Amino acid sequence: MKYSICDFRFYLGGINPKSPQGVAAAFSKANKGALKLANTSLLFEFASNEIVNSLIHRRRRRQLFDNNAVADIFRDELSDALQQVDLGALIPPQTFDVDLQCDDNGPCDPTSPFRTYTGHCNNLRNPGWGKSLTTFNRLLPSVYDDGISKPRTIGVTGVGLPNPRVVSRVIHPDISNLHGRYTLMTMQFAQFLDHDLTMTPIHKGFHESIPDCRSCDSKRTVHPECNPFPIPSGDHYYPEINITSGERMCIPAMRSLPGQQKLGPREQVNQNTAFLDASQVYGENHCVLRDLKGQFGKMNATTHPVRGKELLPQSDKHPECKSPSGQCFIAANDKLTPAACLNSLWKAGTDIE
Repeated sequence: MKYSICDFRFYLGGINPKSPQGVAAAFSKANKGALKLANTSLLFEFASNEIVNSLIHRRRRRQLFDNNAVADIFRDELSDALQQVDLGALIPPQTFDVDLQCDDNGPCDPTSPFRTYTGHCNNLRNPGWGKSLTTFNRLLPSVYDDGISKPRTIGVTGVGLPNPRVVSRVIHPDISNLHGRYTLMTMQFAQFLDHDLTMTPIHKGFHESIPDCRSCDSKRTVHPECNPFPIPSGDHYYPEINITSGERMCIPAMRSLPGQQKLGPREQVNQNTAFLDASQVYGENHCVLRDLKGQFGKMNATTHPVRGKELLPQSDKHPECKSPSGQCFIAANDKLTPAACLNSLWKAGTDIE
């Protein structure tokens, strides 16, 4: 309810999908299944926060600890313990089901020579491993300021963490080093593979709008999942202060959708399968593929007006499209623009049998 009220109140403040911020948000656009999963995850998150805060408040009143360091240790222990609570007997599993028309949850067929679109049953011993709409595994446990979901701002030494923009500027300096052997296509192929393996969706606003998180207080005034960070002083590209309003400027950021289906810390969801299975070509579920295929099972396409070659299908319903004709390429993944040529090549390859 908290999210719905906030979304409705600031619906008219959504940004233009064709703006740079709107196009960037399209690269992490959530599908219906991810949004349904996140709604349940947020309930678990709210419940976990209430349990932790209630127990800490009770212990403070009983004076079992009187400093924040001890409280933080207790908070972390509670967070770990909550993950071990099994709610299966209390909440039916079907409560968490996504769109059954799009998802695969049936028994595995060990005789099938084909992988499934969702990745379900690709591993017969562990059918859910690598499936679309499952949470990412972590190399290290999650760390949040409140033990559950609040973004981390303080390091292990007690000092504030560096500004993300500063980290980006130091690690990725804007230096042009032309390579004598590898072209840009090498990078694009790696990016193409990445788009097959991972897709971390972000929150949407009311009625599919894109919340405007540019304001430094947008977490309070626009959407609870906005997470902007201030532009550091001396930045070579972005001004620190808006010369018109005199207000501090921030770089917009929206948090990723949660996907955990249990109590405990927030975990992020992968909308793609974790397999190299061309999900950026075919889609990560049956519904995406259905929209990309024609009447006789062949992938939809448009024909080049001069050479007669098949290209990716086009649509006039692409909200981020800036083409004068109103027609833009579509594929299983909204990240096709940076590697449109590779998407076209793989699409053509799928029709060769």
